[in-house]
Amino acid sequence: MGSHKTDNDRCPGCGYAVDRAGNVDGERGPEPGDLSVCMKCALPLVFGPTLRLKSLTTRMLLELTPEERSQLARVVAAVESTL
Repeated sequence: MGSHKTDNDRCPGCGYAVDRAGNVDGERGPEPGDLSVCMKCALPLVFGPTLRLKSLTTRMLLELTPEERSQLARVVAAVESTL
């Protein structure tokens, strides 16, 4: 898992300052459409077209593959276990 510097942003749910993103799939940095999870409140997020974080909508969640939903649920659970 790599860690990548990102533009300064804030979680749209709790306002937590975000300036890094990890990638469980390899070495590349975040790209538009990539999923993320706030490390402070465990809110599922998505990187928008300009790499600004947005809340993951119910529609977006329903459009995920079963594998993506499962992976997202595991990350959310891992973050929640640290809160």
